[in-house]
Amino acid sequence: ERLHTALLDDGTEIPLLAVTVLGPFGAAMNGRQVLTARDLSQAQRQLFGLLLASPEQRISQEKVQLLMWPDSPPAQARSKFDTLLSRLRKIFAAALHPHPEKHYLYLRKGILCLDHCRIDAEIFREKIKKGLRHDALQEFWHAGNHLFPAMKLWDGCLAGDIFSGDLVQEYCAELQRLMIAAAKKCGAYLSVAGSPGEAIRLAEKALGSDPLDSELVQMLYHLYLAQGGKIKAKGILRQYEMHLADHDFSPAERAELLLRVQSVKPIE
Repeated sequence: ERLHTALLDDGTEIPLLAVTVLGPFGAAMNGRQVLTARDLSQAQRQLFGLLLASPEQRISQEKVQLLMWPDSPPAQARSKFDTLLSRLRKIFAAALHPHPEKHYLYLRKGILCLDHCRIDAEIFREKIKKGLRHDALQEFWHAGNHLFPAMKLWDGCLAGDIFSGDLVQEYCAELQRLMIAAAKKCGAYLSVAGSPGEAIRLAEKALGSDPLDSELVQMLYHLYLAQGGKIKAKGILRQYEMHLADHDFSPAERAELLLRVQSVKPIE
């Protein structure tokens, strides 16, 4: 995989399909972009999104039919699935030529598979999980070697206006939770290492994904104060209170959360 190639069972070497999920969607092969979101119809994007969001990029045909055509009779849903997959295969065949699309997208025993791919979100997830395991063991150097490279990969997840569906939303929510957990760890490491500017940059990036995360607000508030940024510290509190109000927190709840953010320093 480090050589961006895969070996088939017969020993044939084929290039990996590099799929970008974290940021603008795209697929590349041998350094050349072969697919973008514009190349796929809404239904094709939905099917591809289901594959990307499924464990090991495998999903049963039956589940696809239930998710995409819940109100259609089984026979009609099967027909729609067959038509959609056939059209998606044709797009893959044209985009991946001269490499057969059957090595990358195929249906086997009722299971739809996306294979021989290098997906940035899966690399991101694996790096962060490894990093968090090292952190739990207080192996901070090893943790940082996984967490910092992973954070460089994050540029959002599959755009909701392009890739729809509950499964995709759940997948992106999980990636976002991992990103925020990693940002908190990296922020703490950077603070201890005397790099508050980098810690602030990471915390601000993560807070953009979840402005209600009190631990991130707390981290940023104290980092700003430590840098002499009283105006920024007050600003982050105002933004936090506005987001709390937008989510129907009562004045008493907002006051309690704001007090907690200011009075308790983040654990390093």
